[in-house]
Amino acid sequence: MLASGVWQALLEESAIQPFDVMGTRKVADVPEFMDSPQEMYRCTCPLDVSLSLEEDLEAVSTNTLRKQEKPADFLGRKSMFSRSHTLSTDADDAVTAEDRFQLLIERLYCLASAALLRRILAKSPNQRTGVEVEFVSQELLMVPALANFPNSVRNELSKCIKYEVHPLSNKLVFRQGDPGVCWYIIYKGSVWVHIKSQGYVCRLYDGDDFGKLALVTGDPRAASIVLAENNCHFLRVDKTDYDRVLVDVEANIVRLREGDSDVLVLECVKFTCRESASSVHGFEQTATTEPENKRLTRANNQLIIAGTIDKILRHILDARLSIYDDQLPNLVSRLEKLYRLCPFPQVEIDIVVEEFILTLTMFTTNSDVFNLLFAYLSQDRSNGAGKADQLTSTQNENPEVYQDCFSRRVLILLYLWCMCIGLLAFASLDGLRKFLSDIKQLISCRTNCDLEKKAVEVLLKECDQIWNPTHHDARSTTEHDSLKKNNSRKKPSQKCGVLSGTRALFTRGKQIVKSLPCALQQLSHYTHHVQRSMYYTPYHLNRLRIEPHSLPFTPRTHTITFLVYLGEDHRKVILTLPVDTTVQRIKSRLSSELPSGAEINDYEFVEVRSTGERITYTDGERGILFSLSPNSCLFFVPRQDRAKLVPLPIQLNVAMSFLDQTDPGRSMTEIQRKESSLSSPKMKKSISVSQHFSALEELSVDEIASVFTFSHIQLAMCITASELLNYTMGSEKSGCATPHIRLLVAQFSLIHAWTITQLVTTPVLNKRVQFLKRLIKLADRLISSPFHDQHTCFAIVMALQSAPISRLTQTWDRLPVRWKRLYQNRLLPLIDPARNHRAARNWIAENIQNCLPFLAILLKDLRFAEDGNSTIYAQQQPSKVRLINFEKMRLIARTLHVWNMAISGYEELHPFAKRMHCPPRELTATGELQFIPQTLQSISSEVLELFYDHMDCIDDLQLLSQLAWRIEPKK
Repeated sequence: MLASGVWQALLEESAIQPFDVMGTRKVADVPEFMDSPQEMYRCTCPLDVSLSLEEDLEAVSTNTLRKQEKPADFLGRKSMFSRSHTLSTDADDAVTAEDRFQLLIERLYCLASAALLRRILAKSPNQRTGVEVEFVSQELLMVPALANFPNSVRNELSKCIKYEVHPLSNKLVFRQGDPGVCWYIIYKGSVWVHIKSQGYVCRLYDGDDFGKLALVTGDPRAASIVLAENNCHFLRVDKTDYDRVLVDVEANIVRLREGDSDVLVLECVKFTCRESASSVHGFEQTATTEPENKRLTRANNQLIIAGTIDKILRHILDARLSIYDDQLPNLVSRLEKLYRLCPFPQVEIDIVVEEFILTLTMFTTNSDVFNLLFAYLSQDRSNGAGKADQLTSTQNENPEVYQDCFSRRVLILLYLWCMCIGLLAFASLDGLRKFLSDIKQLISCRTNCDLEKKAVEVLLKECDQIWNPTHHDARSTTEHDSLKKNNSRKKPSQKCGVLSGTRALFTRGKQIVKSLPCALQQLSHYTHHVQRSMYYTPYHLNRLRIEPHSLPFTPRTHTITFLVYLGEDHRKVILTLPVDTTVQRIKSRLSSELPSGAEINDYEFVEVRSTGERITYTDGERGILFSLSPNSCLFFVPRQDRAKLVPLPIQLNVAMSFLDQTDPGRSMTEIQRKESSLSSPKMKKSISVSQHFSALEELSVDEIASVFTFSHIQLAMCITASELLNYTMGSEKSGCATPHIRLLVAQFSLIHAWTITQLVTTPVLNKRVQFLKRLIKLADRLISSPFHDQHTCFAIVMALQSAPISRLTQTWDRLPVRWKRLYQNRLLPLIDPARNHRAARNWIAENIQNCLPFLAILLKDLRFAEDGNSTIYAQQQPSKVRLINFEKMRLIARTLHVWNMAISGYEELHPFAKRMHCPPRELTATGELQFIPQTLQSISSEVLELFYDHMDCIDDLQLLSQLAWRIEPKK
């Protein structure tokens, strides 16, 4: 379908036009590409002109360079870049026809979806096919005003929504006081909002909507809307269509009542499976009777709108899981042969079941769910089916037969639960061990339950590897000792330590083994005698001491050691506390260090950044130590002294070191430099290394990408759905520190600042150009196979787009054309926030089963769903019964499902994998998923630690701008 969109984009831009042989074609207002053998098109471009890629892509580039000429049409004839005679002529800078063609196709596919949407919406609603309506519904997900609508409402709107174009600015869309007959969503462009007696009050942009209030209330328009620019595109919903959609949706609502209150609200839809209504979620379907088939079909066509916790769970057990009654053997076999530490979303699970499992911590606790399941399991056999869900038509079934399914359905739910969140997160659920023990004891008293007994034993066996990993750790220690013993027999010359052999480890071209994929495998070969196990995590990920050195972090086992500056004299105090400690607990530990008579309530816990910004933390906050900026320091000072806090000299070491080296007036003697270095722990660490290490100089692009991707994937694999929800709710409300998310966000800030620092602290122009080229190449490599690391790529590209780097005109002018084109036409469009980050979301969808998404997009979706929707369902009539708003859970679960799908391709890189006897994973036809661990697992912990030890950066944007002005003054 997108291929047709590519041709539609070319047709709209008059790059091609219909070839009318008979002269009978009618000219349409909106040209439509017809994919038919009877339709012929011809190219309108001159055949005797060879267009360069710069000419082909001039008008579609959204970010022009400084030497760009005036814009042209889509296939413009003006050259965007002019190659200088002084540019590099390396092989990497050579322009090839394949590169031009590939970039052109990528840009055309970026335009295809929008062109296809315009073509579909130009049709009348009765002419749109089912495939076209489905495509429009997916495109509306990219529109913020419609993204959080229920699926049924969005599908109905896709049938009637219209596309409207306004070519000229300063035109009225409607006047204040006019009747409300349309609702508008801005698809492209912007408008002014004008109110009488107030003038222009605000400006609305892409994704914003206006006119909905008058549609709902029936009141006249409250403001006038004026077009702010030319060529504005709107999505329009008429009032008649809007009212009809609401009536149709309400007609499909089914309510279960107890007394005078609703306890369960369902909506009838066509199907609820993610792919097909006829599939049975990836499992083998067994023969069933005709009446049962009808019941299953009707039950699975109902989505939960709202309900009490017990009714929602009962509906899932009685209706949603009924199709799995014969699938328990398959589930047990799958877990025995191929269990997953991470979520296994490739198995098609009923969408309502998955939504409930992923979001249940938003409205209940795991212990409460286990109690409800045990009550369901142990209910009396005589009346077990008497109170079955009225909406599943089970009241006519045999109670004995229905009771026999109770235990099986509970076990099926547990197995699906394990697949949804992964074995590690499942085994860590509070109360799971006691619940499984109670089930085992209950089932052991029954006869003809061999399958159920085996299912419980398999769950206990697999979870026991998480609960009691001692024998696995002992096995790993034995293997490590054996490896160390073998390596000790090598020649002394090969036993190079990390500190003494820095250049030997990272100098390229000296030790090349062609059979290994990258030089980092050589590095791990020479550091095996000091290499720790795979799940070792050095302190470079958080720049703090955490014991034990392993992921994931758990409050019961991990402690964190950190430094606090106390009082007016900034006396150093070192504390060791659990990783989920609160600010209140930190203050309590520091109270013993206060002067006599001092009140702890008069002191504040403050983070001071290198920019001078001061952040005061409240007593209930957790996990603040994991989200500190790269050069921050913590202070515990009296409240009246907070305004006097300034950055310490240690926080400005990188900038001062650069100025000492480049400014002759700041040169220091050797004795002064030695005294200065001894006063700084960071400088002490630097002089312990024999020679300076620069990653951009010493390592290849693939090696740097491997280090970044490996470090971030290790953290991402530990981020569960519950941690994402806890981070969205906040540490004070959720009571969780969410250390892995905080660290991954802090890593993004570190790489962003490091990228800018590398360029603004390089005074030599030619060297700075080479660094810029390598950073662009690194960003492009990160989003390519086998890394697929969008998170790190965005950190680098956003840094290159920052003010200190974008003003380096001499550096950008000397950059070869190929890298300019790659940056302009591939990297910058990817970070474009237009259409609700459409480009980034499309990239995630294309690489969904094996990628590290930009975490900020998912956190934004979760925050939007959390803040824009109430957890309690708003009922039309007051009621004492509080219903859970399951529509909100559906929006949240959609984002969590994307995260689970994305990290599911890195199972072998999980920090816990080496502690367990993991069976080999099923491979895809291409075998690509197997190649990724082979590339990344070769990185040793010592290499990671040494790499991050030299990632010193400046995180003060004002100081970075000053350094940029220093190396390239304004002419």
